[in-house]
Amino acid sequence: MTDPRPDLWTFAVAAYAEAGDACLALQDGYGVDVPLLLFAAWIGQARGVPLDAARVAEADGWIRDWRREVVQPLRAVRRRLKDAGAETLRATVKTAELESERVALSILEQRSAGWTGAATDAVGGNLDAVFAFATRHGAEPESKGLLSAVAAAARPKAAA
Repeated sequence: MTDPRPDLWTFAVAAYAEAGDACLALQDGYGVDVPLLLFAAWIGQARGVPLDAARVAEADGWIRDWRREVVQPLRAVRRRLKDAGAETLRATVKTAELESERVALSILEQRSAGWTGAATDAVGGNLDAVFAFATRHGAEPESKGLLSAVAAAARPKAAA
C-alpha cells in the first residue's frame, strides 16, 4: 500500500500555488524562510509533528548554510536582473533558485524522517513557531493573516 501523504516537494508546490503571495510577504517583510515555513506546514499536516522552538532551530540548522551560500545569492541575482533587460538570463537564474529551494526541502524531508507525531492539526502552531524563530517575537495582526493564508493552503481540501 502506498502512503497517501504527499512528499514535501509536491506539498510545497501545491501550497505555494495557493499562498505564494503570503509566503513572499512573510519572506520579504519578516525574514521568514519559505522552505522552512512550508516544511513546518507539511510536517504538521502530513506527519502530525508539532514543532517547538528547538525543533525549528534544528531544522533551520540543516539548511542555514545552503540558504546563505546558495539560495539567497541566486535570489539576489534574479532580483538584480529584473530591470536589466536580461530576461533569458533572469529566467535561467530563477530556475536555479527554484531548484536550490527544492534541494533545501529535500534536506529537510530527509533529515526529519525520524520525527513522528500524532497531532491532528499542528499546522498553525508550526507556522507560528517558524515565524517566532525568524522574527524573535510573535505574530501581529498583519502577519497572522499571512500565516492563516499559508495554513489554509496547507490543509487538505474537502472533496466537492
